[in-house]
Amino acid sequence: MPELTEDRLIEDLRRYGAAVDEAAARFGTPVTAYPGSPSGDVPDPGGSPAAAPGRRRRPLVLVAVAAALVLVVATVVLVRREEGSSPVVDTPPTLVAPGRTKGTIPAADDVPTASPFGDGTVLMWLPYTGLPQYLGQGADRPVSLDVGPAELAGCCNGIAAINMMAGFIADGTLHTVDRTGVVVDTGLAGEQVVANRGDADAFYVLRSRELTRYLLPGSVDGTWTLPDGWDLPSHSSTSQVLDGRVILERSDRSSPDHEIAVWTPATGDVRPIGRARWVVGATTYPDGSPKVAWVGPDCSDGDGCGLLTVTDLDSMENRVALAPTAGFIGGGAFSSDGRSVALFVGGPGQVADLVVLDVATMEVRVLPGTTVTIGEWFGSATWTLDGRSVIYHGGGEQTETHVVDVTTGVQRTLPWDVTYSMATIP
Repeated sequence: MPELTEDRLIEDLRRYGAAVDEAAARFGTPVTAYPGSPSGDVPDPGGSPAAAPGRRRRPLVLVAVAAALVLVVATVVLVRREEGSSPVVDTPPTLVAPGRTKGTIPAADDVPTASPFGDGTVLMWLPYTGLPQYLGQGADRPVSLDVGPAELAGCCNGIAAINMMAGFIADGTLHTVDRTGVVVDTGLAGEQVVANRGDADAFYVLRSRELTRYLLPGSVDGTWTLPDGWDLPSHSSTSQVLDGRVILERSDRSSPDHEIAVWTPATGDVRPIGRARWVVGATTYPDGSPKVAWVGPDCSDGDGCGLLTVTDLDSMENRVALAPTAGFIGGGAFSSDGRSVALFVGGPGQVADLVVLDVATMEVRVLPGTTVTIGEWFGSATWTLDGRSVIYHGGGEQTETHVVDVTTGVQRTLPWDVTYSMATIP
């Protein structure tokens, strides 16, 4: 095939231009010059005789045909390549949803062929690197949320449920995403966002040890400094505020265990809860009484912790469950109705199993077939919208996330690497 060069393109354009000029002269209609035509870049100053009314359309049709031919030649030059050269690579499609949600769709062989949830569950997570991922209602694959430079996103700031949205920190400011995937940069600077269980319209943002309470749509309802020596729980634990009371931890550099306490910013009161390795979760359901679940401190390397404690923050009563096999490790979540807790038990070999605690009876049940590899001594779990299944992930070397029905034991596997910072949008 002859090589298509710039000089050849110009020569072809001149040839088509000459044909147009010839047709115009023949039918008596002036033709405005165009770049590359023999007539130059200006109209013919001498003009041409006017065409008869019945013949005026013919040169216009020829001009249109010639212009189409020019476009065809230009298109051929742009898309054709000399034989033996590299093929043109198509750009992956981009999904743009309402608002500012967008993301690149993965290859078809990397995703399931049907929606993984049938109950309206919307899932999002923060990868270790890259943009937050959003799996919408009925979707069969996640998309990346448009929150700015990917290198400024991170896994470990946590996700907080705010009314019908999820809140997270990206590029130093609070972002929210709703169930339809609409992302909003609120402009509120912070390092961590914390949900307020018991009041869906309130949330807290931490910045330089200053904890600010906001009411939707974003009005300030108070700012307090964290008590000296106390911090919000680390990323391996769950940070929670329960009806205006904040769970805090005080690290001991000589031990992996922490003192945990409940702080009421409005009064400044700090009440100790106990000594824990991990805070698993907190809830105000089903009876409105705030409760926090935590494991430790009787822990050993490779064997986990022998005790799981649920503390009622109104009465400060502790109820305890013993580990069924291997010891409890970090990670887990209360169900939306507050009646169950999903968490993990681990043991030698960097593996863990998913278990479910019945809060009313404090009985722990191991879910068969849920063994996962863990990288550190905690996993990640969250509940589907209907409260019937748990979405869980162990980390480690695997890149799979599983969904298990806690009643039937039926499991599914999702092909996405969902990290510890994972949450469903209510």
